[in-house]
Amino acid sequence: MAENLIPPACTKCRIHRVKCDKVQPICGRCGRLGHPCEYPFRNPAAAYLSYATDLEEEIAQLEVELEHLNAVDQGIQYPPDSTDSPQMVKAADTDDNTPSKEAVRYLGASSGMAFIESAISLAQSRGILNAPEEELLPLEPLKIISPGLLEGLVDPRPSLTIPSRDTMRQLFNEFVSAQWQYRIIEPDEFDVYLDRYYGGGDSPDMIATAAVHLVLATTLHLSGKSEGNVAASNLAAAHHEKAMGMLGSINQYKTLESLQVMLLLLLLSMFNPQKPVAWHLLGSAIRTATAMRLHTEEGITMTAYSFDVSEDLPRRLFWTLYSMDRAVGNTLGRPTALQDSSITCQLPGAASSNIPLPQRIANHCFLLRRLQSEVADTLYQRTSEYAIDYIPSVQARLDMWFQDIPTHDSDHVVEWFHHSYYNLCMFIHRPSPANPKPTSDHLHRCFQASSRVIEIYHRLDQRGSIDTTWMAVHWLFLAAVTQLFSLWTDENLRREADWVRINDDTQACTMIFSAMTERWKSGRRMLKLYRRLSKGTLARYTQMSYVDTKTPAQGSDNQSEDFMDMPDISGLNEVVLDSDMQFWLNMEIADSPGNYPSFGLQDRSAFL
Repeated sequence: MAENLIPPACTKCRIHRVKCDKVQPICGRCGRLGHPCEYPFRNPAAAYLSYATDLEEEIAQLEVELEHLNAVDQGIQYPPDSTDSPQMVKAADTDDNTPSKEAVRYLGASSGMAFIESAISLAQSRGILNAPEEELLPLEPLKIISPGLLEGLVDPRPSLTIPSRDTMRQLFNEFVSAQWQYRIIEPDEFDVYLDRYYGGGDSPDMIATAAVHLVLATTLHLSGKSEGNVAASNLAAAHHEKAMGMLGSINQYKTLESLQVMLLLLLLSMFNPQKPVAWHLLGSAIRTATAMRLHTEEGITMTAYSFDVSEDLPRRLFWTLYSMDRAVGNTLGRPTALQDSSITCQLPGAASSNIPLPQRIANHCFLLRRLQSEVADTLYQRTSEYAIDYIPSVQARLDMWFQDIPTHDSDHVVEWFHHSYYNLCMFIHRPSPANPKPTSDHLHRCFQASSRVIEIYHRLDQRGSIDTTWMAVHWLFLAAVTQLFSLWTDENLRREADWVRINDDTQACTMIFSAMTERWKSGRRMLKLYRRLSKGTLARYTQMSYVDTKTPAQGSDNQSEDFMDMPDISGLNEVVLDSDMQFWLNMEIADSPGNYPSFGLQDRSAFL
């Protein structure tokens, strides 16, 4: 029996965490990409032993998780200083018993999931979830054009042919609009890669090849998403996979160019929700950056001298990496690998008295991430000391940042800044481990900020430029639940609220979530949950299904309801996701027919 054992996957597929068809001697993926295909064991006995060892480790892990889940069911809480699995809170039953497709996942408190879980428990305890559940219509693919119109325009078979140099240069001009927050690569730097790629003969160098593939993949991906073009999206995925195949060799070199390519990979991975890939790429990029000590001024000076480049290049790359790390890490609630206290690197252009507008805009984004990181460390990770006056102090600094936003004539850039400001307001004032029982003033700020976020999303949806990245879905759902939660827990807010406007907001959120689930099938559970929460809120605090007053309906609760009724999250750093929340890390792309390629990337808001 051991003689017939096939190893789990070839070495290449295991490294890149992709599915392997296990065909020997060359698997399908390696054959398609022209990679050497090696299986980890030529000795069947060694393969059997390794496989058995992996199974034993998986069984042991499952037994630990089962023991903790049983403890939760019995009401047992593990102490915060336990060396085993972190304390867990089980969400109230929402009648969605869809089995999880993956093992239990954990999200930190800054992700907002601890807040969401507790809010759902509160809604359940107050009867808000008692509203009858509405069945959703079957998801129908959005038909944009007749498939017959695609013939002769797009070859449905992915091709890795790189277009001409002139075409690539034009595509880079479109790519620039996708990296306005970061400035990963400038035109003159891309020209150097083009020289090396097109002048390299039959074997251009790997760094230049990867950079060209990634710029093309990002442009194709954003075009495919905006136009509903599956052919362009598939082609983007093929170019992305080609670049990923080079990552192992690129990672061997700790250079500015290798870091630049990893950041290009990260940018595409953040647009295209491959969260495990993004998380691993962040780790590799941070190791490369810290090896060159780019987080310090001394490291910047030495690196710029060693590679004979301007100091602004390593500064741009470091702060781009920092911004991506904080965006992904805070959204998932992950701890930061590089503490803010150890960073002495100045922002790009710090020595110049006349910083170009694109770089000033990127620098303002970097400053926001720095502030967001501080809030996460103080209120959620609790690695920094929390003082009673911290929240008003950090809010004042955020308000100053908002007043200093650089003037820009692009609507989507301005809306990104506004969206980020109000999201950080919610992040500061909503319940957190450091401030588990917010005051009425905090709840008012949460309500105002969440309402503005919903307004921004609604405006984007009306002009057809709604963003559907996984972070956009995440933050919209947090804003929608935060708005409802603020109403549940503050009597004065309910009395002052414009319930007609609230009804409009819930309708807008429902429509936006519906639009997003045309791309994310798994998000329909989120839509069902939000419908029940919003419908139950209106039923509890307004006249039956008819909203015509700013005051709660007769017979509704007029007693003060605060966060005291909710489970205490002050000791909660991580939360286990039950089946109702698995869509966060298990979103599936809905099928939709294609359209012809278009490379216009204007009017796009990527809320990353």
